[in-house]
Amino acid sequence: SVKLRGDKPPVDFAAKFSLFPDRVQFSDVNLKLAKSLVKGEVAVRDLRKLNLAVRYDARLDWQELSSLFSLGKWQGEVQWKGQGTFTPGQTRLDGDLTMDTKRTGVEGWEHVAWSVRSKLSLENSQATRGLRAKLENLQADALGGKLRGAAEVSLRDADLRIHSDLQAEQ
Repeated sequence: SVKLRGDKPPVDFAAKFSLFPDRVQFSDVNLKLAKSLVKGEVAVRDLRKLNLAVRYDARLDWQELSSLFSLGKWQGEVQWKGQGTFTPGQTRLDGDLTMDTKRTGVEGWEHVAWSVRSKLSLENSQATRGLRAKLENLQADALGGKLRGAAEVSLRDADLRIHSDLQAEQ
């Protein structure tokens, strides 16, 4: 178990480590802040190629994330549970995302509460030449209305692109 302290919220980290002939396994991985917790496991399948497989269950507090990443005064909760792979030149994470926001760090929209539920896939690879997020089965609720559909966000260098196919409901 490791504890990290500084000007940001304190972080506790613990994991079990096992060595097998074909892999290195980190199980019961816990990364804990005061209000946030990421649990999971990591298998390193090939140390020479640094091939990793992960499973994760993240329950994150918006206020702590805001403090860590200087995002303003967000409040609410983010949950993301899924699996992924990491290899040199490619990262992919897929899982179920839930975001419930009571307060945002967006000027002029601070008190607009909203929620999102979606299948989220994140990919960073040579093929995407940057970060790409796909939101499928997207359900967003805000301002008394609902949006349903899909969206894709890509970031290459400083070029941010957003494509959405959303239907509004009341």
